[in-house]
Amino acid sequence: GEKVINETARYWLKKVDQYTAENRTTTMTEGIVLLGDSMSERFPVWEHFPGAKVANRGIGGDKVGGGKYYGVLDRITTTVAPLKPKKILLMIGVNDLCFVGTKPEELAGQYQGLVQELKRQCPGVEIVLQSVLPARNTFV
Repeated sequence: GEKVINETARYWLKKVDQYTAENRTTTMTEGIVLLGDSMSERFPVWEHFPGAKVANRGIGGDKVGGGKYYGVLDRITTTVAPLKPKKILLMIGVNDLCFVGTKPEELAGQYQGLVQELKRQCPGVEIVLQSVLPARNTFV
């Protein structure tokens, strides 16, 4: 189906292009990939794990994807799989709940599909599921 194009989607497309370009020139494989939304993107990897074999593939505003909103599912092939990760730290879902209004039961099914696709495209990967942070759909 057709994707929603808004400011978040434009930022997402720009970051996917950036990560895809980085993946073409990186020599880092079989490391750890941080995958998720702004909590992943903003995590100061090098401050906490200097010299570690970690690629940050977080994108602020990211969602599970695969539907009318861009998300992780739509970018595994270009931003994650080329790195042949040994481990993926996945934190995704809060934007689906808060900004898209996905019901928790529906999100659980989408999340399960995402994990299956990550395993399919990244054979042998260990996936660490990080909790979706408690949230409400207001900034007050």
